[in-house]
Amino acid sequence: KVLLGKVLSHAQWGSIALLFVGLTYKSLGGSTASLGDGSFSFVLGVCLILVGCFTHALVNVKNEALIKNGTISPKILCAVIGVYALGMWFALYACGVIIPERNGQQWTWTRESFSFASLVVQDAAAGVPMRSGAAWLGFVFSTAVHAGAFFSLLGNVGTVSSGIVKGMTTSTYVLFSGWAFCGVDGSYCLTWRTLISGAICAISVVCYSLATTRAKAQAVASAAQPVANVIHGSELVTDEAIKPIGTEESLRQRTPACTDDKIIGG
Repeated sequence: KVLLGKVLSHAQWGSIALLFVGLTYKSLGGSTASLGDGSFSFVLGVCLILVGCFTHALVNVKNEALIKNGTISPKILCAVIGVYALGMWFALYACGVIIPERNGQQWTWTRESFSFASLVVQDAAAGVPMRSGAAWLGFVFSTAVHAGAFFSLLGNVGTVSSGIVKGMTTSTYVLFSGWAFCGVDGSYCLTWRTLISGAICAISVVCYSLATTRAKAQAVASAAQPVANVIHGSELVTDEAIKPIGTEESLRQRTPACTDDKIIGG
């Protein structure tokens, strides 16, 4: 509302809250032990995730404002952010640092933990018909497609609707992962918690779509109401507006008579 001037209806807010509940219900499923221990690392991780989500959402709101104001197109914005992300990754790699990743009980974050030679190693795991290199290339391609689709949606439907779609996408990831990798790793197998979470997310998306359609219809009706009032209250439909028309018609009827008199008199 502050940055874009948009106001959501109560039904839209309720749909967003329902989506949040669905995602939270799935996320808390595997964190019971950590939450019970009350460990500092768990609390710190939750705080960092919330800060990251807030910052990500704020950046997307600003990006939507740039697109709607015509400052930059979605395609150019997608390309700029992609080049910036790659530049940052290579800059960190040149400094001897990579994006931290947890390997078992240890974190790997130094450049020595990653080698470009690993992209061509025959390291396909049992049950997975793909090597790390092919998986990495597929990941880069799918990420590029995802980024292009996201920024196109951002310019057409806005940040909130794009966020709703991303929430549904996350739920779909979980379902497809369970179907594809359950035989390889038991942690990917679907549970009742996962299915219920996916159902809640799907229902929230449908509710938000219906609420958005209703809100747009109400906005169109509200915008058309003042126009209708002006038309009904206009002087074009009053007797005062009709009188000049009648006077004009009477003058037109008298003109031929006056012309005939002049001809006879001449």
